[in-house]
Amino acid sequence: KGRKSTFELANDFFRAREVMNMKAIVVGGTKGFGIEVVKELIARGYEVVRTGRSDGDFNVDVGDEEKWMAALGEIKRAHEKFNLAIFISGFARASDPNKRTEKDWEEHRKKNVDYVESALNELRFTPKATIITIGSQWSYKKGAKEIEPYIQSKHQLRELTARFAMDHPDYSVAHVAVPPMKTPQRELVWEAFGEKPEQQGQTVVEVADPAVIAKSLVEELVENERHGDLIQIGSQGERRIIAEKEHPKENLWPRR
Repeated sequence: KGRKSTFELANDFFRAREVMNMKAIVVGGTKGFGIEVVKELIARGYEVVRTGRSDGDFNVDVGDEEKWMAALGEIKRAHEKFNLAIFISGFARASDPNKRTEKDWEEHRKKNVDYVESALNELRFTPKATIITIGSQWSYKKGAKEIEPYIQSKHQLRELTARFAMDHPDYSVAHVAVPPMKTPQRELVWEAFGEKPEQQGQTVVEVADPAVIAKSLVEELVENERHGDLIQIGSQGERRIIAEKEHPKENLWPRR
């Protein structure tokens, strides 16, 4: 009495082996929010491969296309397939709309969208893999002319994620919009304004704890299977699906 059957023991064995073989890649997993996501994944038994500009398993600037493609080649040689990919690396810089150049737009596209598309094309994934791209409130909102290139690049990343989900129905795919967090990147963005957002008369938003948001993100990807959904995580870790009717349709990208 109380002993497990042979079937139950075999089932436990294969489940344990499956967890041991779970491999994730976190692009941007070396600082701030990315580190917290890596911690959560390791706690759940994942082997995690981290990329970043420093301190990662693969150190590379995702905005440098040549170096990023070379790094993807190295990653493929070292790791056959991934069960999970999370794309956290991103770039935002405020600029005067009247002085903005094509270079500003291109830099945001390379560092927020193009590197993800290259990785999705180059990396190999297991059947039923999970793919997560990270956005922000600007994935489904508009405004803030000082960061328009960033906003539009997040719209494009959301659309790229949705297309990838349609092309790969066997994968669980989502674009996750995270709230403002206490990270060095946030401070760098607002430094460019010369003022804090609250000093400009903007609504003061609650700044979230990266550890809380990382926990909610990992719970989301473990508990749910998604097919191109846009998921919002609130400042306390609460989650909801953003309906397609809430997605902005305007294309802010300058016409060539």
